[in-house]
Amino acid sequence: MLILRIKQAEVALSDGRLDEAYELVNDREVRQHRHGQKLVDRLLQALVERGRGHLEASRLPQGMADCSKAEKLGGNTPEVAQLRAALVLAVSEKNQQDRQHSANLAQAKQHVVQGWPSAAEQVLAGADNHSNEAEVILQQAAARRIEIDYLANKAQELVNQGDLESAIEMLAQAPVAQKQHKKMTELFGSIRGTALQRTREYINGGRIDLAQAMLDRLSLLKPETMEMQELGQVLAKCRQARRFLEGGQPRQAVSVLHQIKSIMPSVKWLDGSISQANQAAEALDSLRVGPLGLVMSSEYWRPDGNDSEDKQKHPSAAERGGSPAESPAPELKPLPGQPMPARFVVQVDGVGSYMVLREASITLGPISSSRRPSVGLVADPNLPVAAIERAEGDYFIRTEQPIEINDKPVTEKLLMNGDKVAFSPRCRMKFHVPNAASTTAALSFTGARLPRADMKLAILLDRELIIGPGGSAHIRAARATESAALFVRDGRLFCRSDESLTVDGKAANETTPLPLETAIKVGEISLVITKE
Repeated sequence: MLILRIKQAEVALSDGRLDEAYELVNDREVRQHRHGQKLVDRLLQALVERGRGHLEASRLPQGMADCSKAEKLGGNTPEVAQLRAALVLAVSEKNQQDRQHSANLAQAKQHVVQGWPSAAEQVLAGADNHSNEAEVILQQAAARRIEIDYLANKAQELVNQGDLESAIEMLAQAPVAQKQHKKMTELFGSIRGTALQRTREYINGGRIDLAQAMLDRLSLLKPETMEMQELGQVLAKCRQARRFLEGGQPRQAVSVLHQIKSIMPSVKWLDGSISQANQAAEALDSLRVGPLGLVMSSEYWRPDGNDSEDKQKHPSAAERGGSPAESPAPELKPLPGQPMPARFVVQVDGVGSYMVLREASITLGPISSSRRPSVGLVADPNLPVAAIERAEGDYFIRTEQPIEINDKPVTEKLLMNGDKVAFSPRCRMKFHVPNAASTTAALSFTGARLPRADMKLAILLDRELIIGPGGSAHIRAARATESAALFVRDGRLFCRSDESLTVDGKAANETTPLPLETAIKVGEISLVITKE
């Protein structure tokens, strides 16, 4: 029986059926037989040779199986050890390739999702990246390229039809990566240039409203260019001049109009507006030095403009039956309400607390600084102290030691919306002007905080402070349905809104001064104003 097994193993080995031969000789009696030992040596060599063939053909599992069988038959011989080392190295390289392939697939998928079909194709361009899944991703990349081409062609068609606004809105909705596609980049540049030219034409033609609408639409195409910022500054100064004129300050309006002229000297209507504002300033000066100047003081005012109450308290001579000369002079009413301090805190229920500063010039720095700053920060005491000054609606920052603004060291700069200020690598500030129609600014901090932990921002109040649900609000209140504007007049704080206003539970309106430490409710917004 033993001789028969040996003969069967020899035949299987001769026919190349190594696995069958291995099963036959994998018996202790066979291997102890003299002919069996010779057969084992031949089978071991055959398994090693076949294992090398599997290795060369990258059939690594089969090669490892042959190596294990050879090791069981003859032990860890030099040939078997060499084969195993080669197989282990090949398996390691194969695993690394599989991991790289999986990473490439994941990266290519991400590029397709983000709208970068060319990047996805480049990632999968290697020979090691061919698979069914890779083919699916390449098909998705091709489909995404078709989407980009369609979007670009449709936007160009709208531009050709003269519908620039719709083209901008369509491009603004495209993913960020699609906007970086070469074709899209060229289209963006063309549309931005056309929109800026149209904005300048509107300004030159005196259509400030249309210019602002076009620039607002153009701001959807990020990022803002220097020319967009310049035109935005011109429009902001136009609104500022209007506010000065509405507030009876034509002299200040003349100064702002001259600033506009220095930026855009080609605007023809500016000369006429400057001349008219000068005439208004001269006329107002004449009125102020005349008899009416005695009643033009802003120190006293009547919220409703009604003097019926005075008539009841001080009836005229005719009403009393006397002569006009006997009529007593009416007593002026002092402005009601508490004067608003230069610095105060607005606490909005469910939103947070905000430091508000009315001064045109403030300082900010470490709270432990030898020179106590207007805005004290809980930060490194060695940080520089910066001064921020508001002049004609613009903000300037100055420091004795260099600080970084937008990654550039400076000691003085005109601040623009979105500027990033770094007092140190760990103490940073961002300058915001949330509302283009308002020159009130906000300061947010990273790596440092305001003295009160519940304070979210420092707000530099110019004319008004807007609380509302949108991104144009200085204080964002998601629950609000309409915006409310807090504004200062004659040293008092008032609120203007389309929503109902109550102060301490009593109905009020925009002529009611807002007191300190009192519950105020504007629609869905509840707030309290306190001293700092």
